Amino acid sequence: MNRYTIKWRRWLFWGFLVVVLSVGIKLFVVDLRHVPTASMEQCILVGDYILVNKLSYGARMPRSPLEIPWFNLFALDKHVFPWFRDTHWGYNRLSHASVSRDDIMVFEGPWDDETVLVKRCRALPGDIVEVSADQLFINGAPAQDPETIRYQYGYYYPGCDTAADQAYPYSLHPDTARLLRRRGGERHLRLSPYLQNESNDVKAMQVPSRDLSINLHRYKRALPYYINIINRYEGASVEVVNDTILINGVADSVFTFKYDYYFLLGDNRRYSEDSRKWGFVPEQNVIGKAARVLFSKDRQTNHIRWNRFFCPLK
Repeated sequence: MNRYTIKWRRWLFWGFLVVVLSVGIKLFVVDLRHVPTASMEQCILVGDYILVNKLSYGARMPRSPLEIPWFNLFALDKHVFPWFRDTHWGYNRLSHASVSRDDIMVFEGPWDDETVLVKRCRALPGDIVEVSADQLFINGAPAQDPETIRYQYGYYYPGCDTAADQAYPYSLHPDTARLLRRRGGERHLRLSPYLQNESNDVKAMQVPSRDLSINLHRYKRALPYYINIINRYEGASVEVVNDTILINGVADSVFTFKYDYYFLLGDNRRYSEDSRKWGFVPEQNVIGKAARVLFSKDRQTNHIRWNRFFCPLK
C-alpha cells in the first residue's frame, strides 16, 4: 500500500467522522435558527440567529429522512423525491424532560411540519386557558405577563381625528401604557383601532395532556381546536353531525388523549399568530428550547447588532 493510498484513506476517515459528528450534533444536541418575524419582540428581534437546545426536553428521533440534517438536500422537490418527506418512523425521544411555563420553545407549525416557529409556552398540559380582552387566564386566575410582552397601542395628539390613519402606533408593555394614560389622558392612548376589530379572545378550554379524558361537550365553543389535533395527531376521527359529536363514527363526547399539548403565545401580542388562532401544539412538534442569541443583524440597515451576541433568552 503506497503512501498516497494511506493519505487518501486518512482523509476519507476524517471526512466521514466530521459528517457523522455534525449530523449527530445538529440532530440531537443543538441547532441554529433564524428569526424572520417580530412576533417575539422585545425578547427576540427580527434578524436574530438563535441557538436551540434540543436536550432541554429530550432529543427527538427523526420520523422521516427529511428530519436528518443534510438529507433534506435530496428532498427539494417533493414530487421527485416523495419518500424523503413521508413519515416512516413513529414519535420517540431519547429522554423526556418537562416543559416549564414561560419557556421559549422552538417547534414545527401545527399546519406544516416544515415551518419552524418560536413562541412562549404560556399554558401547560392539563391547564384551563382563556383569553379575554387580551388578558390571559390560567386555571381561572389572571396570568402574570412576562417583562418582554408588548401590546399595540395608538397614540392620538390633542385635536387629531381618532381615525386609524391619525394614530401613531407604539408597542408598549401594559405597565408603561398605564403610566402614559395617567399622564396624558385615556383619550390619547388606546388599542389601535385598525386592530381593534380582530378578535383575539379564546373561550375557556383545557389543554390536553397524556391520558387525560376531556368531555368535548363541556368546551363546545373550542371544539374546532380539539377536532384538529385529534384528527391529525391522535389517530382518531372526530366530526359533528346534527350537533352530535361522533368519535370514530360512534356518538360519544369523551376523548382520552395520547400526547401532551401546549398553548403558546408570542410576546408581541398584536403581531403574533399563535395558539389563539391555530390551537394547541403537540409534544412531537417540539424541537427544543431557545437558549441564546448567537448572532444578530438588522435587516433594514444591514448593521450587525454586536450587543445581541450570546444574549441569553428568558
